[in-house]
Amino acid sequence: METMRFKDRVVVVTGGASGLGKASAKAFAKEGAAVAIIDVDRKKGPIAVQEIVEAGGNAAFLPCDLTNQEEVRNAFAAIVERFGKIDVMHANAGIIDVPMSVDQMDYERWLRVININLNGMFLSSKYCITQMLKQDGGAIVFTGSNWAYVCDPGFTSYAASKGGVVSFAKALALDHAKDNIRINVITPGNMMTPLLERQLSLE
Repeated sequence: METMRFKDRVVVVTGGASGLGKASAKAFAKEGAAVAIIDVDRKKGPIAVQEIVEAGGNAAFLPCDLTNQEEVRNAFAAIVERFGKIDVMHANAGIIDVPMSVDQMDYERWLRVININLNGMFLSSKYCITQMLKQDGGAIVFTGSNWAYVCDPGFTSYAASKGGVVSFAKALALDHAKDNIRINVITPGNMMTPLLERQLSLE
């Protein structure tokens, strides 16, 4: 039974072109939300939007590199211009690298994971909260990982980035509780998403 809990709400989903983010975007749209998908994948993003629209939903795709501040700023400005507000953000975008120990890992590989998984969360939160402060608050849900607590060998960069997301969400929630912005983080276990499938194929 459809409850339409998000009727007249605007929801942003980062990393919404595939995997958990796509499933989240579809679920929000099914519940009545207008969904803005932010993703770097210019091929899969429009496909996700098409699937939502064909199912009777309302969605838009905004191609964006979450490590590029100007692109993130412009994406959120475009969302507000089109939909007028942002009620919810599911900050979900993230990557995982092939397993390796730190003595094998070069700095560029480390930075790539940290930049997307943690710094991308900062930039999307910065511009989302900037808009929510102009409204009557909102809600943000971060996708962390149980690998922030217990992980397989060889994934220091991913574990560090997701540990940072968990702590970042906690601190952000304290900062903005007074502003009627509710912030939570979920820490799912392994799910057979395209992200995990790609990682397993490279082991």
